[in-house]
Amino acid sequence: MDNQKQRFQSERDSLKKNYDTQKEKIDLIRKEWIYETDITRKFQLEHKIEDEQEILNKIGEDLNNIEQKLDLIIGARIEDKIFSEKITPEKIIAYTKLRDLLIDSNWKEADRETYKVMNECIGGNWSDQNLFNFPVTDITTINDLWLQYSNYRFGFSVQKKIYLEVGGKPKEYKQDAWRRLSESVGWRVDGVWIQYHQINFDISATKGHLPAWMGNRSFWPDNVLSLLSHPNL
Repeated sequence: MDNQKQRFQSERDSLKKNYDTQKEKIDLIRKEWIYETDITRKFQLEHKIEDEQEILNKIGEDLNNIEQKLDLIIGARIEDKIFSEKITPEKIIAYTKLRDLLIDSNWKEADRETYKVMNECIGGNWSDQNLFNFPVTDITTINDLWLQYSNYRFGFSVQKKIYLEVGGKPKEYKQDAWRRLSESVGWRVDGVWIQYHQINFDISATKGHLPAWMGNRSFWPDNVLSLLSHPNL
């Protein structure tokens, strides 16, 4: 966590320096534009200001993203106490890794890590019963991490909410509702199931698109819906 924080701080400091330098560059061009009397040259300077402003805006966006990630790390430090009270010490390591991947917006690796930690929780037995009775502390911790670091865009509870909204019922497989859920979250496009490599591992993905491994691996709908029927989601 400390190394991650230092890396983000270093990136932030570098971006701040670049931002200030770029801003000064634009100010100089604007001053030149003010005193320029040649119409052709003045026109060229106007376009140059526009181009340089686009660069400044991009640096500003990158700087804002880094600031947000640093804020998440501060929040993650608070969660360390929650972890220590909520789960066993040996599991803190597993969930800390998942948390750090989510903080870093590494959605693909976070998706894989989610599968990994869940597989360990149920000993590799992905039965409907095991999913419906998934350990409460573990499933709520995993879900809460996805919710927090995606700004409530991704998570099992988000998928459950959508399933219920499209006519689904807990612990009951309804083909139409399952298809509507899959289409709503982007697992099924134009009547065709997407492959795992086609998943959009980006914050811009459809709401509920992630975690995506259960909707795109060799799981039966009953398996997925058993998990989404969990009373604590």
